[in-house]
Parts: sequence; structure tokens; C-alpha cells
Amino acid sequence: MKKGRSTLILFGIFVVLFAAVYFFEIKGGEKRAKTSKLASQLFQIEKDNIKQLILSGDYGEITCEKDGAEWIITAPVLAQGDAQSIESTLDLILGASIERKTADSTDDLSWFGLLEPRGKVQVVTQSGKHTIVLIGDENPTGDLIFVKYPDDNAIYTTNKSLWTYANKKLYDLRDKKIMHFNLDEVRKINITSRAKGKVSLEKVAGKWQIVDPVKLPANDSEVKSLLTRLSTGRAKEFIAEEPDDLKKYGLTNPSVMITLELGESLARTSFLVGDTATNDGGGFYAKEETRRPVFTVEKWTVDGITKSAFDLQDKKLLGFDSQKCDRIVWQIANQEYIATKVDSVNWMIVSPETLQVEEDLMRRWLEALRDFSVDEVESYQPKSLSVYGLDKPTLRLAFYHKDSKSGELLVGKEISEQYFVKIGNYPHVYRIKKNTFERIYKKPEDLMIKPVSTES
Repeated sequence: MKKGRSTLILFGIFVVLFAAVYFFEIKGGEKRAKTSKLASQLFQIEKDNIKQLILSGDYGEITCEKDGAEWIITAPVLAQGDAQSIESTLDLILGASIERKTADSTDDLSWFGLLEPRGKVQVVTQSGKHTIVLIGDENPTGDLIFVKYPDDNAIYTTNKSLWTYANKKLYDLRDKKIMHFNLDEVRKINITSRAKGKVSLEKVAGKWQIVDPVKLPANDSEVKSLLTRLSTGRAKEFIAEEPDDLKKYGLTNPSVMITLELGESLARTSFLVGDTATNDGGGFYAKEETRRPVFTVEKWTVDGITKSAFDLQDKKLLGFDSQKCDRIVWQIANQEYIATKVDSVNWMIVSPETLQVEEDLMRRWLEALRDFSVDEVESYQPKSLSVYGLDKPTLRLAFYHKDSKSGELLVGKEISEQYFVKIGNYPHVYRIKKNTFERIYKKPEDLMIKPVSTES
């Protein structure tokens, strides 16, 4: 009993000693190190306690104010801040440390460039405490700059990069997004452009569909690319903060207008592209409809979002699936040919005669059919198929699965190294390139096992 009690007492002493070491040595050491590091910094402030960051330099004074998780620029204009840029700048400023004290006091601040400082950094805490650092000239060696607190007579030096962090343009710190929306919330897209007309899309069961001017499945990757360009696009230059006349920028009758409808409520937000910007190297005036500033965007940004129905449609309309297809019937002129699938891999021509096909040749033909896509749209509403030679096609391909037709392709006449095509029940006429046609145009002899030549 006494032995057990002694063991418990010893264990208790051990726990107490361990706790003392942990809290006073380990945790206390961490705290002392943190305190020591903070003491050597120009700004002895915890980042989480900061409410305002005010920077002054060659481009004037900029005031950034934290609002929850966001940053707002309150001067010289009221604008959304670029949180990432401001946070990064703040991190660098707070990391600036005092290299050494150069002088305890001086009667000639001009020698240090501090009589009329070229810059200033001001940090304001949540409680309203201001910490100001004045920025002067570089030291003689050029690797440091002189700094001073207004209420301290001493002159200090710090790394000259502080001037880089403080000397910001308004453009550097403001939000430069051309549109503000959540990608996952987009339900409808409407595009109107002088160059490519109108196109409307809707998201149905997680897939994008073109609903106007034609009803077609959209290419999801193309639609995603469009939305990504809109969400990541950046203004090149801000032209007018409070424009009094949008007409002079071509924004009352925009060359491109994209409207997104978001969420269950289908809230609308639009992006407008106006005239070519003067003295901007081919950029365009633009604005987000619900925001006041007019800015410019690069030509490549406008080109990337100006889309037609054909640009956004799924161009693999044939829907060929070699795993589900078990019979191919094709017609060249007046001759019909039939190939059937004999097992999971192999095919055989069964009409007009039975022929063994070469596996690799057949595989490559099936791959060409799988990858088949149209290159251009000729007409979404053709008046006559005969104009395109589609009433008497050069090539007709039909695909079957368990005796049901799953797809059909008609190839019409050739014009300018291209062929007119029509696919299945779609009324539209498209064009394909000659090399595409050559990959899908096959006669039985093109697929047969070639005899091995022997030399006598």
C-alpha cells in the first residue's frame, strides 16, 4: 500500500515538473522568441489586429481598410481592394525590421531625406492606435534606407525594399476583376456581339445546352473556358471612376454584351465592351454593368469571350461509340457495304461479300469515326440539301446497335478543299476539311488484309 502511494506521489511530481517545463520553458520560450522578433520590427503590431493600412509615395496616398475578410480602398477613391495584393503588401511591411540605429537625434533631417520624406507607411489597429514610419533616402552603400518615427528623434535604417512596398499605385492594390460572380452559380449565359450575333445557353442537369439561335448540346469545356476568362479577366487601366457619359466609350451600344444569370433567383450581372480605346494599343473600353468605373481590357480578352453558337456547340455530333455500335452500313455512290462486329474487338465485312478485315486498319477507321468533328457551320437553317449535294451524298454512313440506328452521317459535294456534311436528325449543314473526309472515306479494300508480296 505504501509502495503504491509512493509511486502515485512520484508520478504526480513528474506531471507537475513536466507541466512546468512545458509552459515555462517551451511555450514561454516560444513567446519570448516571438516578443523578441516583434521588438526588432518596425511595426510592432500583430497582423490580426490591423484595421487600416495607409501608404504614401510617388503616386499619392492610398488608404486601405479591412472590412471582415475583405479590404476596401477608401481613398483616393472608394473601390473594392485586391485582398491578395493588400495582404501580401502588409505581410512584407510587417516583416520589415530595424537594421540599426543610425543616430539618437539630429538637427539636419535633410541629410537623411527625412525633412521632406519621400514616403510614409501608417498602420492603424482595431483600437485606433496609429504607428507611422517615415521613409527617407538610401544610405551611402545603397542597400538600406533611412526611416524615422514622427514622435522619436532617432534615425534608423531598414532594408530598402520597404520603399518598394510603400510606393504603390492605386491600380496595384484595387480589385481589377472585370466581372464578379461565383462560377458554380451560373445558370444561364446570354452573349450578344456585332461580330458573331446572339447565343443563349442554359445549364440543364449539370450540362450546358445552347437554346438560341439553335438547340444543340454545348461543349462544356468551351463554356467553362468562357466563364473562366470572365472570372479571371483583369482590367488593364481604369479610365473613369464616375463616368458622366458612357456613350463616348461606346458603352451605350456595346460591341459585346455578356449577361449571366446566377443561382435559383437568376440574379443578373452583365459585362459590356465598347469602342477601341484611344492610345491603348488595341485595347477596348469596358465595364461591369452594376459598377461605376470604366476601364480598358486587352484585345485578347475580348476575343476570348466573343463567342458564336458554333464556337460553343459540341462539334462531335456523330455520337459514335465503338463499344455500343455493332454494325456499320455505308454507301459510296450506289454501292452499299456492311460491316459487323464479330466479338469485342474484331469486325468483318459481310456485304456485298464476306471479307476479312485487318484489325489495325479497322481500329484506325473506328478511331477516326470516334474523333470526327465538324469544322465550320454552313447553315443552321438550310433551305435545300441539294445545294450542298446532300440529296445524293458522296458518302453515307449509318451506325447501328441491336438493329436500331444510333447515328448517321451524310457527306455532300466538295468546295474549296472542304466537304459539306449533315449529321443524323440535325437539320444543320456543316463543313469538314478534306483531310477529315479522307480519314472517314473507306472502301472495303481499304480495310482488308493486304496480301504479302513475294519476290521470285
